[in-house]
Amino acid sequence: MREGAAKEPKSRWLAAAQLGLLSSTFSTLVSQLAAAQLGRDAAVDWMTVAAIPGRDAMLSASPSVYAIALGIAFHQWADFSWALVFFGLFGRWTSRLAPGTLFWLAIPWAVFTSATEWFGLVPLFPFFQPIFTLQQPYWIGFLVHLSSALIYPLFAWLRWPLGRAPPTSAVRFAKRWAAGALLVLATLGLVSVVDGLGWPPPILSRDVAGDQPYGNASRARH
Repeated sequence: MREGAAKEPKSRWLAAAQLGLLSSTFSTLVSQLAAAQLGRDAAVDWMTVAAIPGRDAMLSASPSVYAIALGIAFHQWADFSWALVFFGLFGRWTSRLAPGTLFWLAIPWAVFTSATEWFGLVPLFPFFQPIFTLQQPYWIGFLVHLSSALIYPLFAWLRWPLGRAPPTSAVRFAKRWAAGALLVLATLGLVSVVDGLGWPPPILSRDVAGDQPYGNASRARH
């Protein structure tokens, strides 16, 4: 009886919560490590995010530690919530999807979630904070949401208790995907270290002249 119970998958809500923690943390690290290469200052971006729940009092010429921490926490809460919506609320349909299918759904889901926040939830109801959309371009939000959604293929592995996942093709795919995500973080971390040592790679931006000050500010902080 115990052996049979051990083979039962976890609640989709519990697995969704665990995935939300992983996906939000992954997108936070990617946003922090890749900001300078995108011509952004991560501290300024986190401060702008903090202005959503903390209002205009969070804004200053030099982002405070509190504003940065609040921005990161709010961002992670938002990503966590979207994972609960996708695999919890819509779990009747999404929890059975193959990891490969979840990969292809990452782009439309990132478009939907980032657009919902940028055009509706943040500037209108319930936050009524237009500062965010004025200070941060939409494409940044899309990339952040995409980095989070790209972790969703891990759901097939997280659905099972630790060490009890069956050796299915979906679980093997999820494990390889997790290894790939770690490799991405390691690569971004290496680029960030090289940047800090004074060998900055080129900025990936359509508006280098406009975004260059943000990248330079980020490098100056380090």
